[in-house]
Amino acid sequence: MQLAIILARGGSKRIPRKNYKLFCGKPMIYWAIKSAKDSRLFDRIEVSTDSAKILNIAQKFGIKTQIRRPQYLSDDYTDTFAVIQYEIKRILKFEKNIKYVCCLYGSSPFTEPYDLKRSFLKLKKQKLNFVFMGKSVDSRALRSFKYEKKNHLKMVFSRFMDKRTQDLPKIYCDTGQFYWGTTTSWLTKKNVFTKKTSLITSKKNSIDIDTQQDWKQAEKIFKHKK
Repeated sequence: MQLAIILARGGSKRIPRKNYKLFCGKPMIYWAIKSAKDSRLFDRIEVSTDSAKILNIAQKFGIKTQIRRPQYLSDDYTDTFAVIQYEIKRILKFEKNIKYVCCLYGSSPFTEPYDLKRSFLKLKKQKLNFVFMGKSVDSRALRSFKYEKKNHLKMVFSRFMDKRTQDLPKIYCDTGQFYWGTTTSWLTKKNVFTKKTSLITSKKNSIDIDTQQDWKQAEKIFKHKK
């Protein structure tokens, strides 16, 4: 059995109502639900939220979840792993044969069904713990620096100080869209970075939406994509 858990907390400081604010004419969470459904990968789709409003919206779009997650798993410091582990354990009480779990973020409108499919195939075929979506980042970031004190600059990664730009390793960042994992891995690991973790990349435009400026830019990209 494949399970999708869409994370959609009610509170958001930088973008109020982030997970249900209208994005290109639909509540933000609609796009994650649509991608999960359109992928046809999941036997069950759950929305994990502390918000009654989000549950009602999810129900409108065909998700039957009617249980709000506890407040202690809904503050600004709760990590993804703690929530996913809680939800898996809850659902295992009535769905015994869960083999794979995909965590999707409710504010990730750029998640494509095709990417969910190819990442799941990679997870199974290579017998990995986790697979997630990433994108290439300019390697020159490895030669960045910061202020240690006033007028005192220090390299963030000093071991790359004398490396030529062309000799720097390729680096990637998480796009904040989804994580595929085996149920066992979700329940036993502390984070997704294990010796059996891989990623898939895409050249398509996407943006991790954290600020109001991100939101405006994301809508422009999304409308162009459509």
